Amino acid sequence: LEHSERRFRALVQKASEVVLVSDADRRITYVTDSVQGLLGLPPEALIGEQVETFLPAGQRQRALQRAQRNLQAPHGDTSDPSEWTITRADGSTAFIEVQAHNLLADPDVSGIVTTVRDVTARREMEARLRHQALHDPLTGLANRTLFEDRVAQALARHGRTHRPVAVIYLDVDGFK
Repeated sequence: LEHSERRFRALVQKASEVVLVSDADRRITYVTDSVQGLLGLPPEALIGEQVETFLPAGQRQRALQRAQRNLQAPHGDTSDPSEWTITRADGSTAFIEVQAHNLLADPDVSGIVTTVRDVTARREMEARLRHQALHDPLTGLANRTLFEDRVAQALARHGRTHRPVAVIYLDVDGFK
């Protein structure tokens, strides 16, 4: 049993995902060491803090609503994964995916278990792919797809507001 517990602790502490446990008042009671890599703060700096403290002010109301729904969930129910933006200790922004499990009724846990995954690299790659799909790689200017989309939006807006729409076409001879 002792060996099994040491093995479990080693696995959880070395996982790349952050696991934190909070009480019914959203105060953090446990957090894995991997939080240092995500937030740039040592685990002991988070103990006793409310979970939403680490979210930008504009996201706190949404976090409180999700926490309330999670408290009302039956024993062990899992919230749907959700994405959030956080600010690290160094001021940089990170995108995280969060999923919570209500284990307050489990006497071995007595808390909300939240798993946090850093998805910043994935979000940055998606943004690069979106940009590449809509811009010329040489000039960085909008390509035909983006142009057609913007014209369609302008025409739709014209249909609603009757404001005039104009398109300027420049043909630069010999430019490839």
